[in-house]
Order: sequence, then C-alpha cells, then structure tokens
Amino acid sequence: MNITLDKQQARRFALAHQGLWPPHKLEGKRGVVNYIRRVGCIQFDPLDIVGHNPELVLQARVADFSPEMLQELLYQDRELVDGWDKVMSIYRVEDWPYFQRQRDAERRSLDSWESRAPRAKSAVRLSND
Repeated sequence: MNITLDKQQARRFALAHQGLWPPHKLEGKRGVVNYIRRVGCIQFDPLDIVGHNPELVLQARVADFSPEMLQELLYQDRELVDGWDKVMSIYRVEDWPYFQRQRDAERRSLDSWESRAPRAKSAVRLSND
C-alpha cells in the first residue's frame, strides 16, 4: 500500500507528530503529562539562555502552560520525575521501572570505580608549587 502526501500534508503530519498542530491543542497539567506520555521524555537542561528547555518545549505545545505547572508535576504531584535517559530528562513516574537496567549499570560502574580509587589515589601526588 502506497501513501501519497503533498508538501502541505507532510508538513502538517510532521507538526502533528511533534504535538505542534493544531497549535496548543493540549491544555494544563493533563496536557503536559499527555505530551510526555506521547513522546516518552523531554530533555531536562538546567541552563537558562532564553528559558529552560523543558519549559520552552511545553510552552510551544500546551495552552496556558506555566513553569509552575511543571514544578508542581515534578515535585508536588509527583507525576513526573527528572532522571537520566541518555541525557538529563523528564519522564513519567510510571516509566521509572523501565530504567532499572540503566540504574543497575550505573551502580556497577560506580562500584568498579570505587574499587579502583585506592590505586588512583596512590598515583596522585600533591605539590605545593
């Protein structure tokens, strides 16, 4: 089966897939959670050049979004969690169990580093220069 799209349809499809069409279709806290459910996670970059990345992403997609909404979902309502998914990310609390392998791998890596630390410590020389 072949599907043929003209440029306008292809643009709308790409925008809709990213949650940008129709504009601000999502609303409020439910909209934030539903968007993150759809995409899996959003990058959580603490740098604020023109705004924090997750706030800019959500502001473009969720009507009446405010940074306080995201803070409440993360730290009061506990529906979202900030953690690691290749990079600092925000994802749903329900997805926490799926990251167990990642947490285990990080723990093993830390244990390995701690076992090598005494040898590294003896190789470090302090200088008063």
